[in-house]
Amino acid sequence: MPSIDIRLKQSKQLILLILLLLIGSIGIIFSLQILWWVKAILVFVTLGYGLSILLFHGFLLGRNAVLGIRQAHEGCWHLFTNNQAVLGELMGDSTVTTLLCVLRFKIQGEKLKRSCVIFNDSMKADDYRRLLVYLKCYKS
Repeated sequence: MPSIDIRLKQSKQLILLILLLLIGSIGIIFSLQILWWVKAILVFVTLGYGLSILLFHGFLLGRNAVLGIRQAHEGCWHLFTNNQAVLGELMGDSTVTTLLCVLRFKIQGEKLKRSCVIFNDSMKADDYRRLLVYLKCYKS
């Protein structure tokens, strides 16, 4: 099978999901029976955190936001972020669906695994289909 080289773009589905969660969280805060100044503090903190998630992960501006992946060899992938490129081993606990992929990588020198969530609208349809086929064949 030919090598896979994918450049990721912003996912409208992810941005919409983040915005819906942010709006829902603020709605829940307003429905609480607490003092107004406590509500204001909670809304301020929630908005700040939610907007940082939107910028860093939704709009791919974070230093560890994955901008691309490339297959190095069987089971190993290059992950390209805003500040570095690392080599990682694709782990078996990755999840592959037609809507999104959650790829888990073991990076040399790091204790924790690194996750990469890829929605189907963050790349060309043909590239996503090719990635799905490769991952389903590799995992089995």
